[in-house]
Parts: sequence; structure tokens; C-alpha cells
Amino acid sequence: MPIHSDKLRLSYFPIPKNGTSTLRAVFHAVEAGESLENVRTRGDDIAASLDTAARGIRRARREYEASGSGYERLMVVRDPLRRFFSGFDNKTRSGRLEMVTGAPALPDTGLPTRPDIDTFVTHLDQYRAESHMIRKHFRLQSHFTGDELGWFDHLFRLERFDALADFLTGRLGAPIAFPHEKRSDKSWTDSVPAATVERIREVYARDYDVLGTFLAPAAQV
Repeated sequence: MPIHSDKLRLSYFPIPKNGTSTLRAVFHAVEAGESLENVRTRGDDIAASLDTAARGIRRARREYEASGSGYERLMVVRDPLRRFFSGFDNKTRSGRLEMVTGAPALPDTGLPTRPDIDTFVTHLDQYRAESHMIRKHFRLQSHFTGDELGWFDHLFRLERFDALADFLTGRLGAPIAFPHEKRSDKSWTDSVPAATVERIREVYARDYDVLGTFLAPAAQV
């Protein structure tokens, strides 16, 4: 559901792999009155009594309207190719999928749980079908944004996080120590074949259509 902040007078609509852990931690710290000098991301203990999972836009809009908050709506989007690389690095290349399944291969298809990127892209539909984790983190962003970006009062790009940080700090009227994102070495993306990159862009063509000029100029990967 949207994450509401009375103090910020904002309703944040999360999208997996778009800085959600960071923003959930910040919203929790603000609402709980915790120190903003050492905000840190945590696991399920953050707002554990609330369902803060990302929603498809139709359900998210219904829940927002039912809340009656009337707060301004905030969403963060990301270059689809960057988002895909981040998800692949974090969920499969790192061994997370293998750890979650407890096996070197998926049970139904026999696909490897630590695939190379070509295998993963080629069989993305099968991976989505067999793994909730993959399905959740590799959904199109347009599933969460809908077609009408103008419905959101504040739309930011994750690649320009400084602008979002400045906005939230100014909104609160107090400095916020945003959690540092754990940055892994993304140099491996330089060796991804051009044909694979093109295939990823084709898979997420709808996102490029919906986000359109908001993504221009295209972020460097």
C-alpha cells in the first residue's frame, strides 16, 4: 500500500528496485520521531505492523483514496536497463535465488538458479513464473505507475537521488542523513552483449513508452 507520512504530508508509492528500502527507512524514521542523523535501512522490522508492499497502480490508487489522507503523491522511477541490471546483480548473480530455492536449478523447468544474463533474459518469463521474488522485482514499472504520470504530484528519478533528497529535507525542514546504498561493482555490465541489452530494452519497451521524455536524456549504464 502507499506509505503515508503525516509529518511530510506525502504518500509514497513504492516500486521494487527503485530505492524503496531507503525511502521506507526514511519515512519510518520521520514518523517514529527517530534520529534523522543516522537513518539506516532495516528488514521487516520497519513498520512491521503495516503492509508496505508495492502495489499495482489500480490497487494502490484504491488504497490511497480509501485512506482519506489527501496527501501529495510521490513516486520514484528508474531507467529500465539500470533497474534490470541492479535486479539481476542482486537477485541472481549474487546467488540470492539459489539461496532462496535451496537448489542449483528451478524445480519445474530445471533452469539454473545462478544463470548468466543471457540465459536469464531469454527465459525471464519462466523465472517469473517459478519465483515470487523474481516476479516481484522484475515487473514492469508501468505496472506500478499506470499510464498517467501526471496523477503523481512529485516524480523523481533514482539516478538523480540528490534532487529527491533535497526535496524531502526541505519538506521536513530538517536535515536527513539518508542511508548509504550498498554499491556493488557494476563493471560486469560493460561486457553484456549488445544483443542482450537490446533484448532487455524490448522486454521493457512499455516502460520506455510510459516514462518517455521523463527518462531523457538516457541514463548511462
